[in-house]
Amino acid sequence: MNREQLLQAISFLFQVGNPISLRLYFLVSTDNGMELKLANIEQEVTTSLLTQFKGYIQSKFIDNEELFFGNLTDADNRRNSAYNYDFDEKPEGLSYLDTVLKNEEQAHFNFNVDDLNNIKAFVILIGNEEHKISLYKKHYPINYLRRDSILRIFPSNERFEKVNTNILSISETFEFMQIGQNLIVLSVKVLEKYFGYDTIIRNKAIENLTLIQNSGLLVDIQLLNTLTNELKYAKRIVKIKHDTPVLQLPVNTVIFFIANHPVLSRKIRFNADSTQIALDTKVSQEHFIKLLNDDFLKSELTNLFYDSQSKDTLRIEENADQEQVVAPE
Repeated sequence: MNREQLLQAISFLFQVGNPISLRLYFLVSTDNGMELKLANIEQEVTTSLLTQFKGYIQSKFIDNEELFFGNLTDADNRRNSAYNYDFDEKPEGLSYLDTVLKNEEQAHFNFNVDDLNNIKAFVILIGNEEHKISLYKKHYPINYLRRDSILRIFPSNERFEKVNTNILSISETFEFMQIGQNLIVLSVKVLEKYFGYDTIIRNKAIENLTLIQNSGLLVDIQLLNTLTNELKYAKRIVKIKHDTPVLQLPVNTVIFFIANHPVLSRKIRFNADSTQIALDTKVSQEHFIKLLNDDFLKSELTNLFYDSQSKDTLRIEENADQEQVVAPE
């Protein structure tokens, strides 16, 4: 799903005269595991929740012209971003988004049985008979205000009175949105912390090593395999896909580039006849991953070499002899 498809998919929420309803579910921890419970809320509250979530969706996706939207496998550290989840393996904990899209009717939250303290997340279903989306909002203890935790007062008839009930706070933000089969990630941080995303990344990184092995570039792929244990490197390996431009090049072209590069030629070694790359150090492994992601650029204006990922100028040892080689036949 690209940005245009995303905007088209949520446009029904803002069409004049198009009836839109909302259902709120609590994801509750029980003796039987996590269960969805439909919240029984009055119409005024429903209307307020619908207004605030629609407002956030509009500000986040429609009015936000600077928003970066891309695939999760290409995610970086951008602040103003959202991502289409493009892994085959999906986090089990987010399956509830699909559940409410397929079946709105769930057991009701019962105050005689269920405890507000056990709420772990909110799942919000918004739409009508033709179109629906579901939202996932993580619930934190700070959003639940116990009546006996601290004295809370509110103004009433020109005086302050004590709040005599527990309060559940629900803001307009959310971390995930599902549209059909498309899962949209607004918080990579929450995905990594609570949904085992690091394991998914490492599994995908190990899978991608097969692409590198099949390219014939390396003497031994096993040395690169150790880097998948570190999340930051696993993320970079995940970005390497079957259509990665560097993997489409002949092996001798890649070796020629490395051998004649002022920095890479001192970081990466070859086998005896210079027909394959030997990743015998962690530094060489790091630089090889960057090479596959095409991160090494040369400015046509200044002739300086850059690491495009950080835009840092690459330091070249001035006193070291540069051995130029030609591409193998």
